[in-house]
Amino acid sequence: MDYAHPLALAVRRIGQKAGILRPLVKLYRKITRSGYEDAFGVALLNDVRTDDIVWDVGANTGLYSRKLAEAVGLTGKVVAFEPTPSTLQALRDTIAPYPQVTVVPVALADYSGVAHFGTSDHHQSNTLNASAKSSECIEVKVERGDVYAADQCPNVIKIDVEGFELDVVRGLTRTLAQPELRSVFVEVHFLEMAKRGLEDGAGQLKAALEGVGLRVTWLDPSHIVARRA
Repeated sequence: MDYAHPLALAVRRIGQKAGILRPLVKLYRKITRSGYEDAFGVALLNDVRTDDIVWDVGANTGLYSRKLAEAVGLTGKVVAFEPTPSTLQALRDTIAPYPQVTVVPVALADYSGVAHFGTSDHHQSNTLNASAKSSECIEVKVERGDVYAADQCPNVIKIDVEGFELDVVRGLTRTLAQPELRSVFVEVHFLEMAKRGLEDGAGQLKAALEGVGLRVTWLDPSHIVARRA
């Protein structure tokens, strides 16, 4: 199913307004007997090969960075992008046993410069969208992913950036077109994109990935994988 289809997006919006979307998500997980994250993680790790260069965009505290490091081995490389100062130490602690992981304290987007970054009291909800609910607002460096891939193109990219996934992809147009890049895994935050005025953000994301020759598949209602066709 294409969860970026206008009809699917309309149903999602209705579910959110009616307050039934979360119960439906829980029912889906119960029926499939697996959480979104589990299916996403399994598919991601199955795509990674020994010696690969893998990017973890939105690394947070390093859950995936650690698993990816084990998957690529000592001869591979993992680049963990995480701009939040309060999260960086936890990330560095997690990947300390893995010399193949490099931490880059930068937010990837479709421009170069700085941005205000809202941080909550919980590591899981950091976002470039500073709001009144954020306990702190900081300034972070922002860069296009193409800049970091100029010398060494990644083979696999994982993106989880709380509603800024389209911005990240738009900053990777040259990289995503390279034959070395095999697959891109994205957690799609529909609600966060909608808050930014991107009601069709998922559709635009899908189109951007397909526009560089990748084939997009929905793993579940919140995760996609785009593979080289």
